[in-house]
Amino acid sequence: MTIDEVSAHDYRNIFPGKTVYDTVDFNLLNRHKCNRLHFLVFSDSKARLGLILGEQDSSLRSPFSAPFGGFTALRHQPATTYIEAVKELRTQFAASKSIIVTLPPSFYDEDNVAKTSFAMETIGAECRSILNYHFNLSQATDVNHMLSPDQKRNLRIALASGFTFSRLSPRDTVNVDRVYNVISRNRSEKGYYLAMTREDVVNTLKTVPSDLFIVEQDSTDAAAALVYRVSDTVAQVIYWGDISALSRRHPMSILTTGIIDYYKNAGLAFLDAGPAGDFDELNTGLSAYKERIGGIATVKRQYIIKP
Repeated sequence: MTIDEVSAHDYRNIFPGKTVYDTVDFNLLNRHKCNRLHFLVFSDSKARLGLILGEQDSSLRSPFSAPFGGFTALRHQPATTYIEAVKELRTQFAASKSIIVTLPPSFYDEDNVAKTSFAMETIGAECRSILNYHFNLSQATDVNHMLSPDQKRNLRIALASGFTFSRLSPRDTVNVDRVYNVISRNRSEKGYYLAMTREDVVNTLKTVPSDLFIVEQDSTDAAAALVYRVSDTVAQVIYWGDISALSRRHPMSILTTGIIDYYKNAGLAFLDAGPAGDFDELNTGLSAYKERIGGIATVKRQYIIKP
């Protein structure tokens, strides 16, 4: 197994990307967030796997600015290919810097995730994990049946409060401002960090297929969401939240059920609702909430190869 570092142009020709996060265009969009980008091709007699790493101070990361990264496979690859690739990656790139690879939850690509995990553990990479929640849209016949009894009650309260749910065009900056202002206010009120600036969102919407959603009451925006269409079959919630002044009327119930229905009717297979916390700590309240609205838990893993 050999590793060749190639240009962005050559990498794009070999690996068009299975999700938006492993495309060249998405990584180039965020290149200002790392010191250097590495486009790596793992080959024997032919190209087998690809990996994009962002160099940040003392580490090389996949992803360096996304929910997940990891290997992109050309066709089906056996487990031995992954083991050889990870061993060679450690030999060539982990001499002085840690390599940190965060994998997607298994429903994105179960074969790839399993073989990467096994290969990483074979070489003794450190593993951190967090619970991630999703909705299986192909199995969800009625959104109401997914909800816990208290969430059904909250939905009845929300429906009686006169909220309206809408999808907004991401091409209109007024819509972007409306959604971003709600999310920013939500994060501020809850004391949560907001990683993306408004400019980050605007620039990303130019590259990533996305949807904006809003819930309003009497012309007041009460809840909002930004969702990426990560692949042909998966949509991923990047941000969603409400404002505290109207939270007791449960606009999030209208928002979450509206989004699930929207993507189910669009024919997608999964809605990724994201992790409950981070790799340092489970947010037990967020975990409980995502389970009450019908979320299915899987494990999201991060592997660290140390020098």
